[in-house]
Amino acid sequence: MNDPDQPDLASAVRMLKRGSVLVVGDAMLDRYVYGTVERVSPEAPIPIVAVEREVAMPGGAGNVVRNITALGGSAALLTVVGDDEAGADLTALIGGQPNVEPWLLVQGGRVTTVKTRYIAAGQQLLRADRETVEPIHPKLADRLVRIAADAMAACRVVVISDYRKGVVANDTAARLIAAARERRRLVVVDPKGRDYGRYAGADVVTPNRRELADGTGLPTETAEEVVAAARVLMRAHGIRAVLCTRSEDGMTLVEGPEGAFVTHFAAEAKEVYDVSGAGDTVVATVALGLAAGLRLRSAARLANIAAGIVVGKIGTAVARDAELLEAIAPATGALRKIVSREAAAEHVERWRRKGWRVGFTNGCFDLLHPGHVHLLAQARAACDRLVVGLNSDASVRRLKGPGRPVQQEAARAAVLASLADVDLVIIFDEDTPLELIRLLRPDVLVKGADYTLEQVVGADLVRSWGGRVHARRPPPRQLHNRNHRSAQGLGRIRAPVAQAGAPGRPDTPKRGNSSVTNCERGLANALRGGCFRIRQREATDLWRLSRKPRLALREALAASTRASNGLAGGRGSRPRARSAPGCVAMNRRRLRRVRKPASSEASATLGAQARAARADSRRACRSSDAQLHLLRTALTLHRPERP
Repeated sequence: MNDPDQPDLASAVRMLKRGSVLVVGDAMLDRYVYGTVERVSPEAPIPIVAVEREVAMPGGAGNVVRNITALGGSAALLTVVGDDEAGADLTALIGGQPNVEPWLLVQGGRVTTVKTRYIAAGQQLLRADRETVEPIHPKLADRLVRIAADAMAACRVVVISDYRKGVVANDTAARLIAAARERRRLVVVDPKGRDYGRYAGADVVTPNRRELADGTGLPTETAEEVVAAARVLMRAHGIRAVLCTRSEDGMTLVEGPEGAFVTHFAAEAKEVYDVSGAGDTVVATVALGLAAGLRLRSAARLANIAAGIVVGKIGTAVARDAELLEAIAPATGALRKIVSREAAAEHVERWRRKGWRVGFTNGCFDLLHPGHVHLLAQARAACDRLVVGLNSDASVRRLKGPGRPVQQEAARAAVLASLADVDLVIIFDEDTPLELIRLLRPDVLVKGADYTLEQVVGADLVRSWGGRVHARRPPPRQLHNRNHRSAQGLGRIRAPVAQAGAPGRPDTPKRGNSSVTNCERGLANALRGGCFRIRQREATDLWRLSRKPRLALREALAASTRASNGLAGGRGSRPRARSAPGCVAMNRRRLRRVRKPASSEASATLGAQARAARADSRRACRSSDAQLHLLRTALTLHRPERP
């Protein structure tokens, strides 16, 4: 049931940015070593991994913080690391996270927990752990509790992330809960072990099915057994709510007096690639939702959706606010291909896990013409999945001048995403896609034929990891002509439309018949010259020339038809849109009505004119249908609101 006092899910996701959470617990370093296996060791029957790359990221309490910031919230992290290389790496990674206030205390001689996973062909072969589970020094524990109590002033929710690595051992967790209760802060606990008495008085605990069974000694296979065990746990330790994650069976929330209110959430995952870190995502989403003012049930619904997103990724991943919104209200059609660079990196990693080759190309794609389409088709033929990097509006302006881009980045991205050869579109703000290439590590890099391999940005990087660089072949002659050049096309559009405006304001057309005629002629000249793209401003001006947009469209189509057949009428001519065959027949009827010449010289002249007219008509017949379709598309894409 929906709570009438709570916002809808989409509004709830947007509210998460208001939340601020304090995370205290065991932080660790997660390392992922990716490689290939092509042979077995002669020393023992084990695979030999040829290492290709390594990735490191915060895990444990650090991953909870990553999930909070990915959802738009802010966090403070309080943990203990060792004075070793792994501790320094973890400190640098957490310090580089946005909206994070790190409090990493260092204990001399302590080993920072590191989990190293070896992955080949999408499969995890081995995990090697380096850790210590000894409790931290008592004086360091006292200092940790004091800092946490002071930090609670800026946070509404406290998360205790217990991985049994010693940071919240002994009575540290109980002291943190007591300090939070004194300051009226909510406490969310990610528990470990059998002794849940250390979490007495917590507002929410989030065990999985096995952890709930360990803490109560009761079976937890069915939903009814999970509810019964949760109620026992709540009564025994004064815990207000239990949110149990049940893997492929979803989640169960038990809350209220004596566990009177029970809510079951069905699993949201479409594909399961890696379950590591899913519990951290649940804890982070619930805590951030409570900090943003959501009821526990609404926060749990969001946590269930976020967990379904994370298990579909590889490694210790996070769920982002944009992904939550997409899961709640999925984008339709090609718009799903337009993603952020972080989401693109996850898509690419998933494709690699399936053994697919990933290609990359980039450009401004301001005025899309057949040459661009030919480039994308050749790029797609060289790989299994194609990612297109698109320069943002600011980037195009820096590269091509203040008059560009003609189309905004959203429109350019939508056009690219509608092409079947394109699998992902990423908008980047830099002048070159070098950082994007370094992030995605494509197997194939494709650029236009007018670039040499030495001029292709990122070619040396792609070659360094064994990728290939392709310079596409030039398009066929019929696709490569002067009429598709962007600068000439812009000139054909802008010059006639400028004549339609008032003095001093060339881009603002008048509402008189002369303005309509001039704007029609400008569009007709652009079509006749072969430029098939219309600026948004010109399309808007044409649409607003008449109070009836359909009439304006009809007039524009009629003008383009007349211009295509060499029959552009004057100001007083009545616009009548004819199909191309009809225009050809009308030309022929006009030729038949011509009076026979009095001399053979005049007859020859008229015959030549007739042949030329018939040739023009045939050309118009071949091109007018495509021109009319393109004009309709342009006006439809850029249609503004009616004045």
